[in-house]
Amino acid sequence: MPAVNLEALHRWKRFGASGIANTIIGSLAIFTLQIITKNANFSNAAGYLIGSAFGYFIHAQYTFRAKLSRKSMLAYSGVVIVSFSLNLGVLNLFLRWTSPFLAQFASICTYVVASYILHSKLTFPTSKRRRAN
Repeated sequence: MPAVNLEALHRWKRFGASGIANTIIGSLAIFTLQIITKNANFSNAAGYLIGSAFGYFIHAQYTFRAKLSRKSMLAYSGVVIVSFSLNLGVLNLFLRWTSPFLAQFASICTYVVASYILHSKLTFPTSKRRRAN
């Protein structure tokens, strides 16, 4: 029986918890800005920027336990763009064959898996992480 990599399992749990927190922060920012500005496009864009900035910090510090740096911030931004592009590709592909709800589910799963793999390999590689306590 293969050994279970407990650190990887815990990192997946932290990734999920960070994603939930990030979704809450980004959504609160969007709705708060919508109330204040009455501008849906501005609120949406600014909320995603706030959510992305929060996401970088929480994933660096909590999920991957890595140091903050300009290089990792740029890599984080690139991974978000690539993961979102994959998300849109899967969404549009699945919309040809299935319901919008199943297509959305598939695209969300694609985003989560792609962003986790890319962040763990490119943004916060093992060599940049602190040892777990």
